[in-house]
Amino acid sequence: MVVTPQQMEKKMAFVNADDMKQALRDSGKVALYGLCFDTDKDAVKAESKPTLAEIAKLLKSDTSLGPTSFFLVRSNRSVEAAPECV
Repeated sequence: MVVTPQQMEKKMAFVNADDMKQALRDSGKVALYGLCFDTDKDAVKAESKPTLAEIAKLLKSDTSLGPTSFFLVRSNRSVEAAPECV
């Protein structure tokens, strides 16, 4: 038997502000996969900037949402660190 590696199917997608708003209307929640942290760190990695920018865009466009609406992320330390990036 020969095992050959195959590329893993990419199922996570970038979610823009309009898609976030629609998901929040439809289900009251949105899954975001573009927030990256180093292991055992609370600082947001630079590659998270596009997702954070879209979150900021959504929060600025809809005043009924507040920063605490979004940051249920990884750990309490992450929650404290993430709003500083928006």
